[in-house]
Order: sequence, then structure tokens, then C-alpha cells
Amino acid sequence: MLEAMEAHSRPAGSDFYSRPAGFIFGAPENRTHYHGPMKMKTLDLPLSPVAMLPLVVAALSIAVLLAARRRLKRSRDDGCGGYLEHIFDPSCNIPPCRIRPHLLLGHLPNVFSPPDDERYSSGTLARTGAFSGDKHSDNTDRPSTETSAVFVDNSNAFGISSFWFLRSRSVCVLKKEHARAVLRHSIERQGNWLLQRHFRRSLGGSSIVLMSCNENDRDTWRVHRNLMRSSFTSKAVKKQADKVFRVSSNMVRAILKECDHSHAGGYSSEAADLFKVGPFRQIVCVAIGPTNLDDPPSKLATLDIFGVVALDYNFGCTDTLSECQITKALNLTIEDSNKRCAPCNIFNPFVQLYFLPTQRNREHRRHSQKVHNLIRKLCQQRWREIREDVNVASECAYTDLLSSLIRSKMELHDGSLSSEAVAHDDLVEMLLTLFFAGYDTSSVALSYVMWFVATSPRIQEECALEALGSDVDKNAADWECSLVYCRAVLMEALRLHPPVYSNNRHLNKELVLDGCIIPKDTRVYLPIGEIHTYSQNFPRAKEFLPERWARKDSVTGRWVDRDPNEQAPDDPTPSFVPPANRSDMFTFSDGARNCLGQRLAIQECTIVIAALMRDLVVSVPEGLELTKRKKFALAPPVQMPLTFRRRER
Repeated sequence: MLEAMEAHSRPAGSDFYSRPAGFIFGAPENRTHYHGPMKMKTLDLPLSPVAMLPLVVAALSIAVLLAARRRLKRSRDDGCGGYLEHIFDPSCNIPPCRIRPHLLLGHLPNVFSPPDDERYSSGTLARTGAFSGDKHSDNTDRPSTETSAVFVDNSNAFGISSFWFLRSRSVCVLKKEHARAVLRHSIERQGNWLLQRHFRRSLGGSSIVLMSCNENDRDTWRVHRNLMRSSFTSKAVKKQADKVFRVSSNMVRAILKECDHSHAGGYSSEAADLFKVGPFRQIVCVAIGPTNLDDPPSKLATLDIFGVVALDYNFGCTDTLSECQITKALNLTIEDSNKRCAPCNIFNPFVQLYFLPTQRNREHRRHSQKVHNLIRKLCQQRWREIREDVNVASECAYTDLLSSLIRSKMELHDGSLSSEAVAHDDLVEMLLTLFFAGYDTSSVALSYVMWFVATSPRIQEECALEALGSDVDKNAADWECSLVYCRAVLMEALRLHPPVYSNNRHLNKELVLDGCIIPKDTRVYLPIGEIHTYSQNFPRAKEFLPERWARKDSVTGRWVDRDPNEQAPDDPTPSFVPPANRSDMFTFSDGARNCLGQRLAIQECTIVIAALMRDLVVSVPEGLELTKRKKFALAPPVQMPLTFRRRER
């Protein structure tokens, strides 16, 4: 088929159009010329696999259409003008979904619709200094998106609803107690064959993400997860604090340097692509958002932090405020996987098939090979140093994640060449999984924090005062005690705008929640954003209030963490905010499959916030609206232009 398409694209004077009228395509021995009626034997040619692919796709599509049509015929109107889809038996006490499902996708288009209605004006928020507009102060559960319509409108008094996920019976829960029970009840997550296929290409066949979806690899998954858990203990993460602050300081110095250069009128071309000179003195505008071609500081910071923390390797992105070749390859590999998993590309063979000689596939192989070669080279070099040098083998020599994983691996292998080669493969896939899981999520989280800080001068000033009064530059490991309010701002941003907007579990046994019986083999969907803004879970749930996580000590005047069991005053004022419990947040999931790197992610983002607020003032254009779009499993902002200027001390 590709050969024929290429032939049709040739100009009229080419050899293709100069062939005689009776030329027949086929193998060389089957080609002939004729000057009469076409003989049937000339058409008896075998079709290539590429030519048969559209026929196979069409046949499968027709089969799915017929199956979905038969299923929808069993549905009946409820007599009230709505659509009643009986998904579960009425004895389960799970309410039916009143939204008509798609013929093929079920309620998937409603569940994963872009949240275009979630817009927040910077002008109103900047003037009030707090997020108390109509969108945030309304504590009712009136839905603002199609996603909310599926989960909230169709839920019962306990926040439980049902819907069709493709052809799978699915349940959604909104109460925090139910979400916690589901996450701790089952560790199984029903794998999507399309996602697994692309993950296998990008991360490797033995990635912990893939092993968790395969019941046969469950034991191996536990071994690998335990190996990685040893690298993310509280003690191990604190050792990385100085590295994180050093990268953050490099980024701040580079931004300040660009401020000065923009005033002088001379700066490099790489910085010109990232910064645009603003209308005021010493101001640079930075566009943050995955849809913008510029490289946002949050993205560059997370790239460099991953390099020094995971590999003890300096990519140098924050020094020059531009990406190097390796980080570009990492970025393009992630973006390519996201595009291949997009619903609009599911039935596109030129996107889904890796063996086709397309430009996309060639670029994917080239960038993926470049990343794998670098990480494999670092693994082999570090393995050799730790094995041969006793001093390097000690935990004080290298504190990065790679060295920690190598030490754990050496305890499982006997040092033979075969086991060492297997260990190198496992290490490469572990590190790639950590990068894919933590890079985009940290960057998106920092983007939302910058939005909230820029649109609330009061919150920004509190962060700056705390950062200036702390000794994080001398003792970054003590950040938990000295950067309490910065961490509270981060936690509140993660609550309102979790980078990963959903999670799910596949129940391997029956689960009962408040009298609602969820049968075995049911997919339970956890919309994290909806859970965090559900009024039964958090008071004033749609307001941005860092004070629910921290309070000012009346004696020392410093910010301290709030006790979740803190008693409310007898006569609370209207501004009183009840304390929040970190276990009620599911940004990092819960149970046996919670996020291993949550300590590192919170530490990384908190220190970056403090480093920025110490020396810079950030703002956004008046009247700018924050809009989100769903991309694969993430919900990043569409566009977020930030303006930085030097902070006057």
C-alpha cells in the first residue's frame, strides 16, 4: 500500500505515467502486458499485511459496533425523559447512569472531556488576594463539567455512581472514606492493552508499571518495588535536599541574569526563545505550559533535579535555561507516547504501528535509543566503580538513586556476567519509569503553584518572608521545619489541581460501601480532582486556603503544621478553616500502590518554591484565565505566561 501511495505521488512525466495501458501491478513474474480484455488470472495476487490492515480494522470495528448495538437495545427509557442504563443489578443499591452512553466508548467521552469550564480569572483573584470567587466559594456539588455530570448528578447520597467504561461495568466513588477503602482493598489495576503496548516500547517489557498489570509478574513486581522503596526512605530523600536547592539556586541566578541582560538589550538566542522583554525594567516573561514551544523554568528545574538526584549527572538545563540533547530526547519520547495514546490516534495505523517506515517512528527510535544508551552507560560505569572500589561502595560516596539501586541489586545477584547484564536492564527500566512518573507531574504541580502565588500577593509575600527567614541555603535538609507555609501552599495546589486527575482499581473480590455492593471484577474509578473538591470531604472545598494545612504560632510567629485532630473553637469566626488531614488527599494514591516518590516530590517542589520566592516576584497578566486540558493521565494548564522581576529586600 505504501509503495502504491508513493507511486501515485509522482509527477505526470515520471515513469509511472509513461507505462503502457495494460500494465498490471504485482510480483515481477506476474507482470504482463495485454491488449484485450483483462484476464481474471492477473488479479489473483496475494495482499500484503499492510494492505490487509484496513480490512482487519474495518472488520473489528463492525463487530464492536454490532456488539454495542445489541447491548444498547437492552436499555429502556425511565419514563421521566432521561436515559436509564441498568449497569448493575438493582440489589447492589448502585444508582444507574442517566446519561446516554456512546455506542462504542460508553461514557468515556463524558468522563475524559476537557474541563474547559474550569476557568479562573487572575484579575479578580489578584484584587481580592484570596480565592473566594463564585467558582471557588460555592460549596454545592453543582457540576461544572461533563465529568462532574457523570459522577455527581448520578451519584447517590453516599457519592457512589455507575457508568460504562468502554464495555466494562464501572463504579465511581467520591467520599474520601470510600476512596481510601478501595485503594487499600485491591492493588490490581486493569491494564489497557494500548497503554501497555506503548509503555513497553518506551520503558521496556520489565517495567514496574507493566508488571503491576500482569498477574503472572506480581511477585517480580513486589521485588522491584521493595528495591525502589529502599531508595525513597525519609533518610535517603533528605540527603537529596542540598542537590535540589543547588539546582533551584542555579535557575534563579540564570533568571536574574536574564533580567539584567534584558535591561541591557543583549542576551543569547536560546534565552530569547524563552524570555520576552516586558514593558518594565528588569522583567522577563516566561510562558509555562506544555502547549507552548518555550521551555518553562519548572520543566528545566525538574529535568536537572532528576539528573542530579537519580543519576548524579548534571544536564545543565538551569545553567543555560535551555535543554540539552539528552533532555530533548527524553521530552520527545514522553510527548510521542502521549500522542500515540490519544483517543484521536487509536485507529490511525501510521501512529500505532512502530514497524512502518514513517518519520515519527524513526524519530522515536532515535531518541529512545539515545536515552537508553546514556542511562545504560551510567549504570555500567557506576556498577563497576561500586564493585571494584570499597570506598565508593559505601553509602557516603554516592547518594543518588542509581547508586542506591545498584547496592540493592548487588545483594540479589552473585556478580556473574549474566546476572550483571540482567541487573543493568532492570536498572535502566527502573530509572526510566521513575523519570516518566515524576518528571511531568512535578512540572505540572509547580506550574499550578506559580499560578496561585502570582494571583495572590498575600500568599506570595508569606512565602517570601518564610523563605528569607529560613536557613535553607545553609541546611536544606531541615526544610520540613523551616518551609512549613511553602509546603502548605504546595499541598493546597495539589489538592485543587492534582497533576494526575484520576486513578482506578480492579476489584478481585466483592466490596461493600455504605450498603452498596460492588461486585467482583468491577472497575472502580477514582476522580481525584472531584474527590478533593467534594464538599463532604473538605470544608470550603473549592477555595484555595493554605491555612488548612498550617497556622502561625502565637508565641514564635512562625508557621507550624496543623494537627488534624485539632478541636474547633467554641465560637469559630467566619474565617476559621478546619484542619486538613494529609491522608484525605489522594494525589499520591494510597495503599500498597501509593507513589514511592511522594517524599521526594514534595521536597523538590517546596524547595523550588522557596528558592524562587527569595529573590523573585512573580505575576500574571491582568484578566488572564487559567484553563486546563487533559493530556493522557495529566491535566496541565493550556497556557500560563508568568512575569518575573527582582525582589527588593
